Amino acid sequence: MKDDIKACLDWCWTTHRGCVIGAVLGAFLAICILLFGFFRTAFVMICITVGIWLGLKVDSEDTEWLERLRDFNPAEYVHFKRK
Repeated sequence: MKDDIKACLDWCWTTHRGCVIGAVLGAFLAICILLFGFFRTAFVMICITVGIWLGLKVDSEDTEWLERLRDFNPAEYVHFKRK
C-alpha cells in the first residue's frame, strides 16, 4: 500500500509538477485566508512578491535600479509638491 501511494505521488510529481505545486500553494493560500483573513493574507502575499522581485534584481547584478532609487528625490516631482 505504501509503495503504491509513493509510486502515485512520484508519477504525479514527474508528470504534473506545475499542477502539484499550484494545488499545494492554492491550499496553503486558502488556509491562510481562513485563519488570518483576506487582507492580512493579501498583505503578506504582496510583501512576498516584492521580496522575490527585489531578490531577482539583486541576483541579476543589475545595479541601475538601485542607482535610480538612490537618486530619487520626491521634491523634484510636481505630484509630490504641496501648493
